[in-house]
Amino acid sequence: YKAIKAGRTFGTTGPSLYFDVNGELMGDTAYVFDGEAEISLSASSEAPGFILVKIDIIKNGELWKTITPYAPNYSAVLEDGVTEDGYYRVEITSYGSGGYRFAWSNPVFVRIE
Repeated sequence: YKAIKAGRTFGTTGPSLYFDVNGELMGDTAYVFDGEAEISLSASSEAPGFILVKIDIIKNGELWKTITPYAPNYSAVLEDGVTEDGYYRVEITSYGSGGYRFAWSNPVFVRIE
């Protein structure tokens, strides 16, 4: 219950995800000192025969990046210049014989220091 209350969970109909910004988890605040945010992201379709077809990274309510892995798993560390306080969150779409499945992260908040 502590993790749910702190926002360290994600919603899903199938795929799983791990996501942090500068080492801070969903629901936490990442402090940016040098203007660069490091976004660690890994995702899995979690079901045989399913692949990840789209990963959207949302920054401050706007689409920042779309990744199209077309594979069952994806993992990367991405960097982004940060000029204002805000947040990042992730939306994942997988596809297989059962149709589409989705996952949505809670945000990681970002503060400029």
